[in-house]
Amino acid sequence: MRLLRLRLQDFRGVSKRELTFSEDGITVVEGQNEIGKSSFAEAIDVLFTYPDTSVARAVTALQPVGRDVGPEVELEWATGPYRLLYRKRFLKSPETTLRVLAPTKVQLTGRDAHDRVQAILAETLDSVLWSALRVKQGAAMEATSFGGAPSLARALETSGGRESVDQDDDLFQRVVAERGIYFTPTGQPKMPLRNAKDALDRAEKRVAQCESDLDAMETDIERSGEIVRERAAWIERRGQRGADFDKLKLEVDALAKREEEARRIELETRNARLAAQVRLREKRARDELVEQVTAAVAQRSQLEERAQKHAPALREARTALEQAKAAHAAAQERALAADATNELRENDFRYQHAKLDLEQLGERRDRVRAARVEAAAASKTLAKNAVDNDVVRRLETLQLELNGSQARLEAGSPQVKLRAKKKLSARADGLAIELEPKHEFETTVQKKLEISIPGVLELEVAVGASVEELAAKRDQDERSYQAALKACGAADLEEAKKLRDERAEATRALAQSERQLKENLRDLTQEAMAEKIDRLRGWVVGYPAKRVSTPPLPETFDDATQRKREAREEAKAARAAQGEASTAYDNAVNAAARASTQAQEVDVQLRHVTERAVELEGKLARARLPQSDEEIVASWRAADDAARAAEERLGAIKEALAARSPERVRRLLDTAQTDVADAQRQVRALEDEQKEVGARLDLRGEQGLFDAREDARAEFARTQYEHNSIDRRASAAALLFDTMTTHRDRARASYAAPLRDAIQELGRPVFGPDFAVELDSDLAIATRTLDGSTLPLDQLSVGAREQLAVLARVACAMLVDAKDGVPLVFDDVLGYADPERTTAMNQVLAGVASRCQIVILTCNPTRFSHVLDGPNPARYLRLFADGRVETILSSALAKPAPQETAETANRLESRPQTPIAQKPMTQEPITQKPITQKPVAKGRRRTKRKPAQDDADFPLFRRAGIDVSIDANGGAKS
Repeated sequence: MRLLRLRLQDFRGVSKRELTFSEDGITVVEGQNEIGKSSFAEAIDVLFTYPDTSVARAVTALQPVGRDVGPEVELEWATGPYRLLYRKRFLKSPETTLRVLAPTKVQLTGRDAHDRVQAILAETLDSVLWSALRVKQGAAMEATSFGGAPSLARALETSGGRESVDQDDDLFQRVVAERGIYFTPTGQPKMPLRNAKDALDRAEKRVAQCESDLDAMETDIERSGEIVRERAAWIERRGQRGADFDKLKLEVDALAKREEEARRIELETRNARLAAQVRLREKRARDELVEQVTAAVAQRSQLEERAQKHAPALREARTALEQAKAAHAAAQERALAADATNELRENDFRYQHAKLDLEQLGERRDRVRAARVEAAAASKTLAKNAVDNDVVRRLETLQLELNGSQARLEAGSPQVKLRAKKKLSARADGLAIELEPKHEFETTVQKKLEISIPGVLELEVAVGASVEELAAKRDQDERSYQAALKACGAADLEEAKKLRDERAEATRALAQSERQLKENLRDLTQEAMAEKIDRLRGWVVGYPAKRVSTPPLPETFDDATQRKREAREEAKAARAAQGEASTAYDNAVNAAARASTQAQEVDVQLRHVTERAVELEGKLARARLPQSDEEIVASWRAADDAARAAEERLGAIKEALAARSPERVRRLLDTAQTDVADAQRQVRALEDEQKEVGARLDLRGEQGLFDAREDARAEFARTQYEHNSIDRRASAAALLFDTMTTHRDRARASYAAPLRDAIQELGRPVFGPDFAVELDSDLAIATRTLDGSTLPLDQLSVGAREQLAVLARVACAMLVDAKDGVPLVFDDVLGYADPERTTAMNQVLAGVASRCQIVILTCNPTRFSHVLDGPNPARYLRLFADGRVETILSSALAKPAPQETAETANRLESRPQTPIAQKPMTQEPITQKPITQKPVAKGRRRTKRKPAQDDADFPLFRRAGIDVSIDANGGAKS
C-alpha cells in the first residue's frame, strides 16, 4: 500500500489541510506541537474502520470544539492493483464516496463504497503489518512483535527458514490433537485423565473404608469384655467411698457448732474494742483542743511585738519615694528634649543623603540609557547577520570539497593542446578562438569538446564515464557551495568571514552593554530607577519648607553627619540618665511597697490570731462543762480493760478449734463426696458404652464386611489397570508433544534469522560493528549485545529502545515483498537520540527509502534534515497554524519556521517554490588560459575502504541498492 494524498477538513483542531506524500521515498511532515500532525494517522484509521453513520467515541471525538460541522477525510492511495480516491464525512450530513481509478474505473457511494473498501483492504492489505509498522506518539520505545504478519511470514519463508517447520505440520497437528485429548493447552489434565484418576481414588478409599470397618468391629469385641470388668471395679469403689463420707459428715456437724460459739464471742470482743476506740478519740480531741489554745495565745504575743517594730521603717520608705519621683520627672523632661533634637538632626542627615543619592542615580540613569542604545545597535546587527563560526567552517568545508572535486576532475580529464603553424581562426564548443603563429590553445575536456577550423578540420573529443562522474560531482559541490554562500548573504568566503567578525564584534558589544546595564541597574529596573529618582526629588524639594527654622539646617552632608552624631550622643546620655532615675524611682516604689505590705501583713495576722485564740478558749470552756479532763481519761481506761478481757476469751476458743483442723475435715468430706459421684458417673457411662458397642456389633454382623472388602479390592485392581493404561497414553502424547515443540522452537530460531540479520545490518552504522540482537518467538527484539555486553530490552535506555524499535520496523519493511508492503509511519521519534545517532538514523532511513514509503511526523525542524540529502527522492512539508503547507526540497531550507506575522505570511506565499536542483547554471566562457592540476598536499590522510568488510557485513544494503564503505576509523558511510 502507498499513501498518495490526504486531505482533512473540520477534523479536531484542523480547519482545512492537504498533504501530498512521496510515493517511493520519504515524506517529512514538520510543525509545531498541537498543530495536528498526529491527526493524519488517526484520520486514516477512522476512514478505514468506521462507516460515516458511526457515533463511536473515536468518531465523536473528532468534531471541532464549539463548531456544528462534520469532520471530513479524503485519501488517495494505491494498494495491490488498485488506485483509489476515498472520502467520508462524519456526524454532520454523513457521506461516503469512492472512486476506483485503476485498474477499472468505478464510482460508489454510501454503504456500498464502505463495503467495497473493506473488501479491497482484506484482499490486498496485511492489517497486522500495517499496525506494526506505525509508531504512535509516545510509543516508540515499546517492543514490537511481527509474529502475526502474513506478509512477513511469506518473506521469511522464501529465505528457507520455514521449510523444515512446515514439513512436519500434519504430524505435529495430530500430536497436538492427541495431547489435547488428555491435557489443556496449559498442560492441565482434561476429563478422561481426571476421571480415571478420580475413579482410582474412589476405589482406593472404598478398600480403605472396608479395612477400617473390619478393624473397628474387632476393636468393639475386645472393648465389650473390658467394659464388664471396669464396671465391677467402679461399683466396689463407690461403696467404700460412701462409708467414708458418712463418718466425715458427723464430724463436720460437731465442728460447725463450735465455730458458731466462736463467732458469737468474736462479735462481743469487736464491740468492746469499738467502745474503747470511741473513748480514746474523745481523750485525743480534748488534748488537741488544749494544745491549740496554748499555741494561739503564744502566737498573738509574738505578732504584737512585730507590729511595734514596722512603723519607723514605713515612714522612712515613703520619704525616699517622694525624692526619687522628683528626680525621675526631671530626667524624663531632659530625654524628651534630646529625642526631639536627635529626630530633627536625623531628618537633616536624610535630606543631605537624599541629595547625594539623587545625583548618583542621575549619573547611573545616563549610563543605562547609553548602554541601551549600544545594545539596540548590537541586536540590530545580530538580527541581520547570522554568520557565525559554524557557518564559516561549513563554507570552508564546502570550498575544500569543491577544490578537491575540481582537482580530481582536472587530474582525471584529458587535455587538448592546439599549436598554430600559421594564423588561423577556430571554434571550441561554439566559442571563437584566434591563434597567431606559434601560439597555443590548451584546455581540459570535462564532458565533450568540439573543435572546428572552418573548411579544414572538425574534431570531437569525448570523455569516459568516470570523468563525467567527476564533473557531476564538481558541479554538485559548486552548487552546494554557492547555495551556502547565498544562504548567509555573502559573495565569497572572505566576505563571510568579515560578516562573522562583525557578528562577533556585535556579540561582544551586546555583552558589554548588558554588563553595563546590570552594573548600573543592580537590583532595579529602569522604571523602578525613574520612580526612585522622582521620589527622592520630591523629598529634597519639600523638606526645607516643612522643617522648623531653629536650629538652622546644615549646609553640607558632613556638617549634617556631625550634627546627627552630636544629637545622638546627647540623646543617648539623656536616656541613660533617665534610665538611672527610673531605676532609682522603681527601687523606691518597691521599697515603700514592701514596707507597707509587711506592716499590713502583720496587722492582718494579729487580728486573725486574736480572733482564733478567743474562739478556741470559748470552745474549750464549753467542752469542759459536761465532762472534765480527768473524767475522760478514767472512762477511756475502763473501756480498754474490758476489750482486753474479751480478746483473751476469743483466743482460747480459736486455739481449741485449730487443734481439730476444721478445714482439713471439710476437704476430706468434699473429696469423699466427689469420689462417690465420679464412681456413679463411671458406672453409668460404662453401661451406656456397653449398649452402644453391642448395637454396633449387631449391625456389623448383618452387613457382611468381609465380602464387601473383597469386592472393593477387586474393583480397585480393575480401576488401577484402566488408570495406568490411560496415564501411559497421556504421558506418551505429552512426551511426543514436548519433543516436537523443542524441534519446532529450534526451527523457528532459524526462521527468524533473516529478520535478525536485517536488524543487525541496519543497526551497525548506528551502534557499531559489534552490534547484535536476539529475537523471541513472536519476532520481537528480546536482547541487545554491544561491546560484548548483552542486556534485555527493558534494561536499555529510553533512547536505545526507541532506536531499536525504529530499526526493527525498517528491517521488516525491507524484507517484505514490495507488493505486500505498507508505509512506515513514524510520529515524533528519535526524541531521545543524541546528535550523532540521529544523523546515523537519518542515513539509514535515507538509504532504504527506495524500497518503501516512509512518512515522518516531527515538531523538530532539524531532527530529520539529513534524510533529504540521501540518494532517493524525499519531500519536506512544513505545516503552519493557518492551514498553509510549505514544500521544501532541500535540507538547507529545513530551518525553524518563522513567526506567524502578516508580513512573513505574505512573503512566504509570494516566494517562488523553484527547487535548488532546478536553478539555471551559467556557462563560463572558454579562455586561452591553460588549466593546471592542483597538486595534492603531502602528508594528507586519505580515506581507505575495507572491501572485504563491505561485502560481508552489508548484503542487505547492497540488495537495496545502497553503496556502503568503511572509513579509516571503522565507521560506515553510504
